[in-house]
Amino acid sequence: MTNEAKSSGQKIRAIRPVTAVLIGAAVGNALSYVVLFIFGLVFLWVLVAHGVPGNESYARAYESTSYLLFAHVVGFLCLLPGGLWAAKLSESSHIRNAVVAGALVAAFVLLGNLVPYSLPIPLWSRVASVVLPVPAFILGAMLQRRSEARVH
Repeated sequence: MTNEAKSSGQKIRAIRPVTAVLIGAAVGNALSYVVLFIFGLVFLWVLVAHGVPGNESYARAYESTSYLLFAHVVGFLCLLPGGLWAAKLSESSHIRNAVVAGALVAAFVLLGNLVPYSLPIPLWSRVASVVLPVPAFILGAMLQRRSEARVH
């Protein structure tokens, strides 16, 4: 087997599966964190600008079903590159490595929900946060494989 994977006409060196998984998980997690942090910050300031006291804005944001749905859609899209990179950097088992990377992200999300205090986030949103990373990473890997197949 070769230790190089062709992608978009460029050669990218395939790496060990665990490294591909960790890089994919890091890419997806970092991108979704940064983008959702920025959107969340903007939404909190919009609430404050509309008269919601600053100390109530966090709870009000997470009571907004439309905001939560928007955040889950954006978060899903932000996780796609994680699956793409987990697959792109893998010599084989592209989908499996993306699934493992997505499961790793889901495990961290689950741990984040186990804080010893009450979160104002509805249960459906917490469940979606844990469930969505794996399908997002799978879709990212499938998109990468399809774009790779077009090149060949």
